[in-house]
Amino acid sequence: IGGQPAGVPGEEGIAAAPVAVDVDESGAKHEAAGIDEVRAVKFEVIADGGDAAVFAKDVGENQFRPDDSLCALDEHPHDTTVSARPDCASRARRRLFDMRALDGHKHPVKEQWRIHRLLLATVQYPDWHPRTGVGPVYGFAIAGPGGYVLYDTGIGPPHPTIDRLYSPTRYQVDRVLRRTGLPAVPMAIVLSHLHFDHCGNVAQFPGVPTFVQAREWAAAQEEGYTIREFFDAPGMDFRRVDGMAAVTPGIEAIATPGHTPGHQSLAISTMTGLEVIGGQAAETVEDWERHIAGDETGLSEEARQSLNTLAAIDPRAVHFSHDDRVWSR
Repeated sequence: IGGQPAGVPGEEGIAAAPVAVDVDESGAKHEAAGIDEVRAVKFEVIADGGDAAVFAKDVGENQFRPDDSLCALDEHPHDTTVSARPDCASRARRRLFDMRALDGHKHPVKEQWRIHRLLLATVQYPDWHPRTGVGPVYGFAIAGPGGYVLYDTGIGPPHPTIDRLYSPTRYQVDRVLRRTGLPAVPMAIVLSHLHFDHCGNVAQFPGVPTFVQAREWAAAQEEGYTIREFFDAPGMDFRRVDGMAAVTPGIEAIATPGHTPGHQSLAISTMTGLEVIGGQAAETVEDWERHIAGDETGLSEEARQSLNTLAAIDPRAVHFSHDDRVWSR
């Protein structure tokens, strides 16, 4: 929402909110492990008529290995489009799920994901910005027994234009992760979009599978869209996806264009139910509540459809990139 002066790359609408100074420190430490050791459970699919499905293959007593057809973390050439593989494209659209276990047993807490909100920066809005005051920049770590998935990486290193316009206070992503009790390197990264305050530190993670929507990647090639040196770095392993894609069992990337052409959100199976990290699909709790109440004033058609998609999941909670609050029902 709102504009910016001509020639300023990156962010058009960081939502103003009271500044939060603490990072979630309640997470347990996790040993880094191979992606094929991540545990999963069986869930009832609530899309496409509610047909039952098994999210992963049973490979032992209460152990599940990601099904080969999930694809997203399989080996494939750098910068290829995951959705071009037909087995991924067809299955990805059926993997919205809730927390009702099909086998009738309670699963250990460690078999499900936990969301840690990470305060990565604060910014001072310039006079021309539609927001005022100081606002937060959040990333999220979604942690499980085999490691964690990182959603967004915060504002990048010092940059004259960004520093002049936004006067950011940066919190080093490696220190924030360590303070949260997480390993230095995630198993995967999901970028909501490629504005400077979301992709800024991704170059610190060469070789980590990094998921970005193909439409967003294309948009970022345009002059002035973002700061390319923040993500265009040696050794990066970008996985361009189109629409919906499984990141790992229990974590689903969902295309939610509107804020940008290739914005994406996450649906996550947590200990207490299905939760959504909306990123900037909605700026604030109020924006989300207005939409689910039927007020679509000011929304583009793409933004409206994206919020409809997230609302149809019926999440128990929604997290936002630039709002200190979490919506819950």
